[in-house]
Amino acid sequence: MGHSSQVHIAAFLMLLATIVLLVAGTRAWKRGGLDGRLFGAVLFAACFWLTGSALGLLLPTLTLKLYSGRIEYIGIAVLPPVWLLFAVSLSSKRRWLSRRTIAAVMVVPAITIALIWTTSYQGLHWSAVSFDADASPTGLVVERGPWFWIHTVYSYSALLGSNIALVVMFARAMRLYRRHALLMIIGLQVPWLTNIGYLLLGGPTTVDPTPLAVAFSGLLLAWGLWRWHLLDIRPLPRARSIEGMSDGVIALDHYQRIVDYNTAAATLLDFDGRTVLGSQLDEAVPALAALQITDELTANMRIEVPDAVSAGSNRVLETRLSAVNENGSRTSGHWLVIVRDITEQDRAERLLRAAEARYRTLIEQMPAVTYIRKWSDELEPIYVSPQVQDLLGYDAEAICSDEPPIWAELIHVEDQEHVLMTHRRAAQLYGNFAAEYRLRRASGEIVWVRDEAVIIGDDNGGPLRWQGVIADVTQQKQLESQLEHYAFYDTLTGLPNRALLLDRLRHSLSRVAREDKLVGVLFIDLDGFKIINDTLGHEAGDRVLEAVAQRLEANLRPGDTAGRLGGDEFVVVIESVESPDTVLFVAERIIDEIRQPMVVTGQEVVVTASVGVRTSTPGDSSPDEFLRDADIAMYWAKSRGRSRAAIFDTSMLVHQWNRLGLETELRAALRDGQMEVYYQPIVSIGAGRITGFEALLRWMHPERGELPPSDFLQTAEEAGLMMQIDRWVLNTACRQVAGWRERLKGREGWSDLSISVNITPKHVEQPTLIDDISHALRQSGLSAEYLTLEITENHTMRDVSMAGKRLEQIAQLGAKVIIDDFGTGYSALAYLREFPVSGIKIDRSFVSGLGIRADETSLVNAVVSLAHSFNLEVTAEGIETRGQWSDLDSLGAELGQGYLIARPLSAADIDAYIESGDLAAVVRFPETPRLRIVSGE
Repeated sequence: MGHSSQVHIAAFLMLLATIVLLVAGTRAWKRGGLDGRLFGAVLFAACFWLTGSALGLLLPTLTLKLYSGRIEYIGIAVLPPVWLLFAVSLSSKRRWLSRRTIAAVMVVPAITIALIWTTSYQGLHWSAVSFDADASPTGLVVERGPWFWIHTVYSYSALLGSNIALVVMFARAMRLYRRHALLMIIGLQVPWLTNIGYLLLGGPTTVDPTPLAVAFSGLLLAWGLWRWHLLDIRPLPRARSIEGMSDGVIALDHYQRIVDYNTAAATLLDFDGRTVLGSQLDEAVPALAALQITDELTANMRIEVPDAVSAGSNRVLETRLSAVNENGSRTSGHWLVIVRDITEQDRAERLLRAAEARYRTLIEQMPAVTYIRKWSDELEPIYVSPQVQDLLGYDAEAICSDEPPIWAELIHVEDQEHVLMTHRRAAQLYGNFAAEYRLRRASGEIVWVRDEAVIIGDDNGGPLRWQGVIADVTQQKQLESQLEHYAFYDTLTGLPNRALLLDRLRHSLSRVAREDKLVGVLFIDLDGFKIINDTLGHEAGDRVLEAVAQRLEANLRPGDTAGRLGGDEFVVVIESVESPDTVLFVAERIIDEIRQPMVVTGQEVVVTASVGVRTSTPGDSSPDEFLRDADIAMYWAKSRGRSRAAIFDTSMLVHQWNRLGLETELRAALRDGQMEVYYQPIVSIGAGRITGFEALLRWMHPERGELPPSDFLQTAEEAGLMMQIDRWVLNTACRQVAGWRERLKGREGWSDLSISVNITPKHVEQPTLIDDISHALRQSGLSAEYLTLEITENHTMRDVSMAGKRLEQIAQLGAKVIIDDFGTGYSALAYLREFPVSGIKIDRSFVSGLGIRADETSLVNAVVSLAHSFNLEVTAEGIETRGQWSDLDSLGAELGQGYLIARPLSAADIDAYIESGDLAAVVRFPETPRLRIVSGE
């Protein structure tokens, strides 16, 4: 095919594409909305480009080709900035598209078009234009002027910015609109890549394929506009603020597919957020299947869903629909389904309706007081039914006597003005009278009544008298008062609850913002309250809480507020203080007061409290954050020894966030297998041989490297992970040592190889400990006699009864128990004779002083002698010098471990030594280069 034929075919294709794009652009323009009109403008600009390019290929003379080039440049100049505006609009940055912005974007294209149509006069865009049929497909030879390069840089910058924005946006929308996004991305890149390829590879005589690429891209996008409603696929931008909302929020596109949600929605409606994106609402969340989404907003809907916490009960949710419209067009917008948990509100409404129903039934069964009053501004009854005797204890005739009427005098003094003004206003407006007020009975009691009256007219329609009924609503008022009390006060102590405390704290913060004063908050938590409940019973615990509440109120100034959040947590709001020292003084006084003994169910009980203190600073406005900070300070005080106060500072909050981050990493470590058990040899000091290993936990952190237990065990205990860690270490160590024993079977000196495993205090308290030990032994095949459990002294001796029972159960299994960190606790040494303990382990703090301080050597000697008197085996840990080894040998300690002998080794290292046949090489005997292997005695 000749060059001329290629040119004509290219021109024909451009003209054909122009017709299609013109139709598509018109349709997009008529669609309405900013997106539709900008997309239509893009297609119209492409039509100018294609038309001018096609005419430039077909027209024969220089003059005609020059005019076609000017037409082409209208599209070339306008297309990049319009495409940029379309990208900004589609990327949900429409607030940027002001008239000034659009005008600024179009300045360069406007100048370019003006220069093109006046180029023969100034030569800024085209310096010179001539005709040479062999020089280019159009025959035009153009010399570029300086403005051409300004226009080119501007156009490419606009195209680059808009393409990047649209590619990023549609790449994020892949999951919801995969086909639409791929179509748009391909449509964006074809002209761009084609033009770059032509600039890099094309020659001056080659037909520029860029217009054809524009035509192809325009046809592709036009087909997408017609077939897939391409302009409707813009995803709703994620509003990060919805994640912190307590209400559930689900965002829908106009196809009623889920495009976003927050955690509260997933929790309230119990759906898996990872699978619902892109799904139809009624299919993904069956609870909302009845929600009808039409062009008009539906009314609020209440639904009931099963309560995930309380089996057999339901939670009541209120859902409402909100349209997120664009340019007034509902069909192009999104929908927000907002879900709120109103279980408590619904319960309160039901209680109130039930109370009202009971009251209504009561009123219907009891006769009401009917009366007739004169038409006047005063309350002058001319008739009262006899039932007034039951209501007020007064005879009806006395109330209606000719003497000055006493009805107004029976009204409570605080209500008289209100009732009289309401009556006079009703008379002036010729309207019905209705009022609730208090009356004083003959006995002096106060009764609430509902008084309603209508006007009785004369024959001429004028007012004649009042006729009404009076009903006793005292019980209803009492019930309303009780409901209001329950809503804002703690039922046990009568103190304000969280809702009322937050309200008062909010008002206090607002008030001190106008004064040069401070507000202080004390967050009080009772230390060891659970022990009182567990030992004396919950009734005794309630009496303790009541007593604490009374002591709090007795130590507060007028205007301060003491409240109960729940459990054993109390809060005190101290208003208008001069300095934080005053708040701290009050906190210490309350700690001292609470510490005073109290008698509960016939027993004297001493309770202590930890207090977190938070004082106001300029700009404080959130009561929730105020309480949170005081709560953090309280835990800080509790962690520093309890029965003390701590003032909040920002470092505590940072520590809290760090602890939370470490807890998250720790959970991931347990899940991902980052934990590893290391094994430190335990050797016989006298015989010079390995008798076993102590299992030591290590965390192989992917970023921080190997971490010892001291770096994370406290966080693990606070997070409730210690039971899981204990089980894992126990199972792993038993399985590993059982395997080593099997491989060493028959080798002299290794028949009594054992494993020592530390058991945390929390695990000792659990009745499941025995089952956990049995399971580890059963699964590993390890005999119980080769398992030693190390239990910390200061915890074990704290609860003698529990400790004796638990140690007896372990002994019945056949496992050994030794007391770890012996000498650091405060228990009676006589307990060693009563408990089934086979040995003790001397703490490293005592071993480190051997040979240095005489008192330390004497103390270790006394501990060894005491243990031997009870027939207990002694293990010394932390041996780091030859002198310590020698002293322990002379003092009679049987076993030892420490860095002098061997550092903890991984299971793989020990496997390597076993494989080499020289396991004894893992330790260094202090007196010889290698550990001596001695069989038997």
